[in-house]
Amino acid sequence: MSDSASSYKYKGGRISKQLDDTWMFTIVVGGKRKRYRAANKADIELIGAQRGTAKKKLVRAGFTLKEEQMSSAKKGIDLLSDNGCNVSLLDACEFYVKHHKVMTSDETFKGLYELYEAEYQKRLTSEDETVRLRPATYKDLVARMKPWVEEFGDRSPESITIDEIKAVRDDPTRGKQGKGWGITSKKNYVKRLSFFYQWLKDKGYCSVDPASGIKSKSVRKTRRYSIDEVRSILTKAQEVRPEMVPYFALASFAGIRPEEMSSQPVKVGDTTFKPNVLTWENIDLKRGEITIPHTVSKTGEMVDTIEDKTIAMPENLVKWLVPYKAEGDVFPFSHSSLARWRREVYNKAKVKSRQDGLRHSCGAFTYFHEGLEVAVDRLRHESPAMLMKTYKGETASLTAKKRKAEGAEYFSIVPVSEKVIQLKRKTA
Repeated sequence: MSDSASSYKYKGGRISKQLDDTWMFTIVVGGKRKRYRAANKADIELIGAQRGTAKKKLVRAGFTLKEEQMSSAKKGIDLLSDNGCNVSLLDACEFYVKHHKVMTSDETFKGLYELYEAEYQKRLTSEDETVRLRPATYKDLVARMKPWVEEFGDRSPESITIDEIKAVRDDPTRGKQGKGWGITSKKNYVKRLSFFYQWLKDKGYCSVDPASGIKSKSVRKTRRYSIDEVRSILTKAQEVRPEMVPYFALASFAGIRPEEMSSQPVKVGDTTFKPNVLTWENIDLKRGEITIPHTVSKTGEMVDTIEDKTIAMPENLVKWLVPYKAEGDVFPFSHSSLARWRREVYNKAKVKSRQDGLRHSCGAFTYFHEGLEVAVDRLRHESPAMLMKTYKGETASLTAKKRKAEGAEYFSIVPVSEKVIQLKRKTA
């Protein structure tokens, strides 16, 4: 054999030179074609020698099988063939081991999840701001992983199939009211499961992520409130719950998320973590700016570069906030008070509550009034594409002129009275 040959037989397989000048050794073992790659000819021949020797040992082992073992193997192959299973006996054995292997507690879905959760617990108190976790994120992790742990706890993560995950996701008895998870909840539960599988893969505990192959349904529906609905919410808040005005105004005109203004404490073991929330010190009414600390921002928890974000306030928002300017938290009351008072205001305004409805209203009307760039900045989205995907349905039926007019009207909503209000902390 000439050294210049670009393809030749070697040790029961074949070596060939590739277009990118690398070398490949191909060999068939157990009916499966296997390929190995190396940067140079010497290395690929070393690999070929090792794999060729391993194949010879495997073949010799086949001749040492007892008659009873060979008969059993033949029956297994026939059984697979008779039932239309186009797989090898080895494939069938590997499948059986995967689904029926006796595991230690540390190898089960539940055992590995406990390791995962413990790692997240440590991040709650990490001194490294790039990995420190918001308490609300930890709480969400525990809540959204609970049904998966209950369903698959004693199983191997490798054995869980897409159909089994879908069956849990689509179970009509789940949810707080036992009517099944909504479309958004289904997406979030599966997404959290996929995060867990990615962690398993990164740690070498698992080689698959069945959750990543599940596509969530999406429905086009109006996410935002109408101009009259927002005006009614703010007006009724002034009348019956002035404590709620800064909360509603910041959500409506700056897109501040609810959990960035009020969030329940999270208890882990004997330690209670109080979430960081937006304070009046983060709001500069003279400059017309709001600085959202990375410890408050929902999007600040999983990024490598941590930074605070500053957004400009529209003029009408300044008018809404001036009468309520104080010190400390923007919403200095309990989370239970927030839920109760918010429900009271919506009932008085005769408006049905929508998840993040005021933030979506801010996003849509900012886009209408000031354009895509300002909307992306105000909502702190990662890209214009994300914003357009979110609000595409909001713009389809409106002309450019109509969108501009509605945007201008929305940001002309101002308080009925600008009398200074002194808010006093109350208990739930």
